[in-house]
Amino acid sequence: MRTIKYIFESLKLLFKSIMDLIRDNGMVYAAATSFYFLVSFFPVILIIVYVSVSTLGFFFKGVNISEISTSLFKYIKEVLPFLPESLVQELARIIKSSRSVGIAGVVALLLSSTAVAESLIQAARTIFNSQKTHYVLTKLLAIAFLIGIGILLAIFLAITSLVSNLLSSNLPIVYKFLSIYKGSILFTTILPIIVIYVSYTIISYLIIPVKVSINRIAKVGIFFTFFFMLAKIFYGFYLRNITKMTIFYGSISALVILVLWVFYITTLYLISLELIKNMPSKHHNHN
Repeated sequence: MRTIKYIFESLKLLFKSIMDLIRDNGMVYAAATSFYFLVSFFPVILIIVYVSVSTLGFFFKGVNISEISTSLFKYIKEVLPFLPESLVQELARIIKSSRSVGIAGVVALLLSSTAVAESLIQAARTIFNSQKTHYVLTKLLAIAFLIGIGILLAIFLAITSLVSNLLSSNLPIVYKFLSIYKGSILFTTILPIIVIYVSYTIISYLIIPVKVSINRIAKVGIFFTFFFMLAKIFYGFYLRNITKMTIFYGSISALVILVLWVFYITTLYLISLELIKNMPSKHHNHN
């Protein structure tokens, strides 16, 4: 009986959060974020990878930019699994010549890539009924948001590289086993789940404009990660077996698929913010 009550309360909470999202114009924010992503796609990805490469290059001298970029794009493709390979190759080519960008180029990239982050920040402020901030402050928060994602990717890459080196040096049998079975559930499911869950928890903790416990965010992070991974499976199946997007959109079908994915993930993310707001707790303090 207690289990049934828990399921009922959870569904009730989810329904309320979806209704609140509609009331807070969440779908408009999701559509705006998707549009901004389409407009600023290249600068967003470039600045994130550039920051990651620069961070690793600062702490580890003599790093191979090509190898780092390849590893970073593997992480990015966990979030954007339908990113066309041709775009990945082009982005990687640009990153390899990143040293020619210069300070002015980096500043230009930052200013042109903040629209997506600004949209999410404003959506979070609307959901949590927070006061609007000055345009300049929002712009600075958006820049910090993008830089933070880049640093987070660098940390993930450094940790996985460190663990890999430790295993190869101290536990060669385990390392060999993992190397042989890189197509196993460990590398195709478990590691992506960890990356998405940790990223969600950290980003949400920083983007939410009111004081919310990390424990509450972590709980909702399970919901977000589950439906994120589920969507990857069903969306991929839908594209492979049910519809042929090229018939409708021709040469731009890959970009349309990517934008639709961003719209879904943004909507899911905003629903999760509504869940965080609506979750009952003994202590719910606002700044």
